[in-house]
Amino acid sequence: MNLEESRLQIDKIDKELFDLFEKRLKLALDVAAYKKAHQMTIFRPEREQAILDSHAAAANPGHENYTRTFFHTCMECGKCDQLIFMDTPIPSLPGIDPKKPIEIELSFLPDDSVQTKLLYLLLIHEIHLISLEVHHSPDQNLIKYRIICNVLASNANFQEFLRGLNYYSCSCSVHQLSE
Repeated sequence: MNLEESRLQIDKIDKELFDLFEKRLKLALDVAAYKKAHQMTIFRPEREQAILDSHAAAANPGHENYTRTFFHTCMECGKCDQLIFMDTPIPSLPGIDPKKPIEIELSFLPDDSVQTKLLYLLLIHEIHLISLEVHHSPDQNLIKYRIICNVLASNANFQEFLRGLNYYSCSCSVHQLSE
């Protein structure tokens, strides 16, 4: 098979993946409707971990991490859509100048997947990260993050990024940085 034939095959597979991804997102919203009607939470870490472990175990040797990343990204996109559907609140942004950097302070319970979720949210919503600091609370019950980013506060991606942060974190506040 030559290069052009390989690229045509990849393009065909990409189209199939896209169609399946769209179907997956629609089904995730069906799940969200059920969860909303039954006052259930969106994120079930044990189910997500079992799915990721199952797919990674089925992957060809050496592809376990790629497989885990692929499916984790699909799940994060679905959860972001579910957050919108379930009308999860967005932290308020009073007096934010969209031309100046923004500081976000977060607290999470200690969890191995927290930083991964934070990085996925940044990636999915195309947030330009200036700095990320991690601080453990003295009692080790919370992990505090300080994010500085440069985005337009009115940007829809940023609004949805904040919605995700507000859902996953114990606390979330947004402040304007002075020059």
